[in-house]
Amino acid sequence: MARGYRKVKFRHADPLASMPWDEFERLMARHYASRGYRVEHSGTGAQTSRRHFDGGIDLKLFRDDEYIVVQCKRENVFEVTHNVVHQLIGVMHTQHATRAIVVNTGEFSAAAIVAAAEFPQIELVDGLKLRRMLGETGDLPTTHWTDDILASLADTRRRRHRSSRNSGRSWNATMVSGLAKGVLAVGFLVLVAYVVIPFVVRTATAPLVQASQRAARPRPASKTTHPVWEPATAGDPAAAGQPIASDNQPARPTTAAQAVFTKLSKKEAAEWDKKNAESMRILEKTTPSLE
Repeated sequence: MARGYRKVKFRHADPLASMPWDEFERLMARHYASRGYRVEHSGTGAQTSRRHFDGGIDLKLFRDDEYIVVQCKRENVFEVTHNVVHQLIGVMHTQHATRAIVVNTGEFSAAAIVAAAEFPQIELVDGLKLRRMLGETGDLPTTHWTDDILASLADTRRRRHRSSRNSGRSWNATMVSGLAKGVLAVGFLVLVAYVVIPFVVRTATAPLVQASQRAARPRPASKTTHPVWEPATAGDPAAAGQPIASDNQPARPTTAAQAVFTKLSKKEAAEWDKKNAESMRILEKTTPSLE
């Protein structure tokens, strides 16, 4: 037994006792709507996603000048204490409500009943009264929620198991596909590295290699001719000291005058002879006879 709480004297085991708390809130909203109230479902079991601090209010009932706040409790094991009654007193004044109702599928403690008796605006609806009230309007559930919940949980577990198994198979297929793609990628890189790139390099460097090979080939030595001095003969064009080419003997002038003479043109050579002749005549005139 929980500390500070007392167990109920009679524990209900009907479909209403096994109903989930959010479905119980919606059941009470439908019940009060069938009795002519405009209902605002403000509790956590509302179908909208709007959630805010409402001071424990699950339903707001509007009809004519009435504004009633309702708190739904699904306590089937322990009694609901007087703390709920004291909380609703403050909420009712804060909300400017005309009345407040606490609906419980189980029982209230004696202190809660005494506290509610001091405030006529607060109404406590325990499990027995609730079942009579729902039975009058035909809202009392007949389906045992425990069996449905267990079946729903079992079905959920089966779906999750199938989903996890399918996800495992999908992961295996993805892994195999990834490995195959990796092998293909590696093979493509090897092909590029060992076939394509060398081919491109050879194609690009072939003209350079051929040019370097042509430049490195030895060229045959060219034959050179050298002038050779030979004695002049009558009627020979080389009588004026012209050199005669020979393949085996280089040109070697016999005297310095001949070396200089070879560099002169025909006109210059004639002029040179003329000057030599004049020089010889002057020498003959100025030189005494040795006789």
